[in-house]
Amino acid sequence: MPDGIPWNVRGQFVEVVYNGVHVGNYYLCEQIKIDGNRLDITDSYEDIIKDNPNLNPTLEQCGYLLEFDSKDDKDPYFNTSNGIKVKFKDDAISGTSLATAVQTKVKRIEDNLDKGTDAGYDAAYEELDLNTIVDQWLIWELTMNREYGDPGSVYMYMDGNGPLCAGPVWDFDRGTFQYIEGAEGLGNSDRIKPYDEWMCWRSEESYIWYKQLIKSQKFQQKVKERWAVIYPYLQDIVD
Repeated sequence: MPDGIPWNVRGQFVEVVYNGVHVGNYYLCEQIKIDGNRLDITDSYEDIIKDNPNLNPTLEQCGYLLEFDSKDDKDPYFNTSNGIKVKFKDDAISGTSLATAVQTKVKRIEDNLDKGTDAGYDAAYEELDLNTIVDQWLIWELTMNREYGDPGSVYMYMDGNGPLCAGPVWDFDRGTFQYIEGAEGLGNSDRIKPYDEWMCWRSEESYIWYKQLIKSQKFQQKVKERWAVIYPYLQDIVD
């Protein structure tokens, strides 16, 4: 399938036996990282800075892996104007002028989407890869994965000064698909997902920028175009 998210995590289920005792069924998978065999963009440290420690690289020379995640942990981060936490997954650029340039670009995209005007959307789309943005959204919605609501473990990347792209997708655990009994048993009725509307229409969470995007006619048209490409592949999933 052309022009979508270029790489996503591969893995398989494994049963673990330790000292003759079965200790569980696990999902063994790749980590998300910049690598020629995974997310194949420029590695800021390995490809640029490692052999040129005195170089002051430009935005165009490096690649950037970002994680939109509301959880607190050790990764350096910045907050967008809407309070979305964006983490740098590459220590080599955190705290540098490159990080500032990436932060400025991400905030500019958000500010343009927030305008809700044709001019604002057009300016944002100049810096967004809409195919990957749509694909990631459809994957979350089709799997009823509410992780992007908080958001949690939502990855995006840039290669040089190219568009901000969505992916790889990640974190399909207890927030995936529908589990009404579990939600009701825990008293979390808000985790019961609607069958008759997009999850990002729910008001209590941010869903990154999709509440703004879904109001755009150009985004709606792109969703229809991508669905026409994706739907035949979905027919083969069961097989």
